[in-house]
Amino acid sequence: MAASRQHSNVTSSDHLTSSGGRRVGLSLLEVVLAVAILTGALAALGHQASVGINAALRSELSTEAALRCQTQLELLQAEGLRRLPVTDQVLPGRNDWRWSAELLPSDFEGLQLLRVSVYRVGGRQERWSRWTLVRLVRAPEKIPGVRQTSSIRKTSSESRKSR
Repeated sequence: MAASRQHSNVTSSDHLTSSGGRRVGLSLLEVVLAVAILTGALAALGHQASVGINAALRSELSTEAALRCQTQLELLQAEGLRRLPVTDQVLPGRNDWRWSAELLPSDFEGLQLLRVSVYRVGGRQERWSRWTLVRLVRAPEKIPGVRQTSSIRKTSSESRKSR
């Protein structure tokens, strides 16, 4: 019983010390330091998450722009380059995307450069959604079935004789 009385006489401040007389637990300085380290680590992780999200968005917009640009280039070639030049036209079915196309001279006889550009309008990521493709194509006057748009045309009698 004496042991139980001795134990009951222990004060609350005695619980904070070990048998060696040192305090058990954390000081205020240690807690503040631990919280500062934790805050720094969470800030670094938050920044890395933000960088990852921006990279994913950039990749998605860039890929979408490349696909849309390739599609427009193929459509123009399939139509025989009849609608050129085109400036800032709305992509069919997508009001937030615009496209332009033009034929440029090349160093090769009978070939021209077809340059097609697409870009997304609006949003702070507009710079990530620009894409341009350039391809060597036969000049429209060299493509069978494409009417010439030059000012010199054959008369109807000349065209009948040539057939």
